[in-house]
Amino acid sequence: MQTNKRELDREQIRDEFQRASWFRFGGSTVKLTDANREKVAQCSSTMQYLTKNLGAVWGNEGDSLLVEVGGIKLTVDSIEDCYVINEIFGHELYRLGVDNRSRLLHVIDIGAHLLMASLYFAGMDQVKRVTALEPMKQTYDKAKKHLEMNPELAKKITLHHFGLSDEDRILSVGYSPWNKASTRAIANEPAEASPLRNLPDFQMQTAVLRKASTFLGNLISRSENEQIVLKVDCEGSETCIIKDLSESGLIEKISIILMEWHGNNQADLEKLLLHSEFQTIAFRLQGKADLGMIYAFNKRASKPTEDRK
Repeated sequence: MQTNKRELDREQIRDEFQRASWFRFGGSTVKLTDANREKVAQCSSTMQYLTKNLGAVWGNEGDSLLVEVGGIKLTVDSIEDCYVINEIFGHELYRLGVDNRSRLLHVIDIGAHLLMASLYFAGMDQVKRVTALEPMKQTYDKAKKHLEMNPELAKKITLHHFGLSDEDRILSVGYSPWNKASTRAIANEPAEASPLRNLPDFQMQTAVLRKASTFLGNLISRSENEQIVLKVDCEGSETCIIKDLSESGLIEKISIILMEWHGNNQADLEKLLLHSEFQTIAFRLQGKADLGMIYAFNKRASKPTEDRK
């Protein structure tokens, strides 16, 4: 099937995909199978957008949909994965400026999801290493596959199968394989409160969380002269993590925090960061009132030790 420029509604797209054996666009060719046909139909417009704007190249391995973008190879299970790819590689939400005078960076990816951001960071020359944390088993397994698909970048990345909180916890968490990035591990949240509860693939899983200040304290103490960068995307539990780091004083050792905020916690997060002498920049994502980014910079922590005396 060769796509054309006219706008097709959803039913027309579905009808075309039911008749086709191949989906060809740009320089990409995807074989359509009974198992992936519906997924490719739903993602087709976004796939073409990513090809046009990011130079993405698509293919497949059996029923699995594959993409290479920015030199990084990934699998795609849903349109949500396409959106995350666009946020990281298109909008460059986690881009770090290059300063030749800076020390090398140790990026700690809290809420690593499919490891897309960790791989993006690992491709930066100034990043010496990446520590990635992902508590959900199915998501963690897919993240491991992405390490195998990108062996050179994987040399910089250490992946752990747990998340962080304000204390050690084991939680029962609502999970959707189709909406993996929307999973949230929040203490005392009942299953009926999960935003994923009405999805057909909703299931309950177990998430292991460790006390943020304890785990990060041990990690940072072994980081030598590296600057510490936190990437935080925990679907609502970021407040308890930042509060724990602030109360323990460990936050002073962190140079940069790149954090997605959710719900109504933006003001609380900024208050905690400003109290810890961070400068912050915050904005909403995609015009949403309950979702956005906070970039926080600790100038004191980013200076070499001799300059802070």
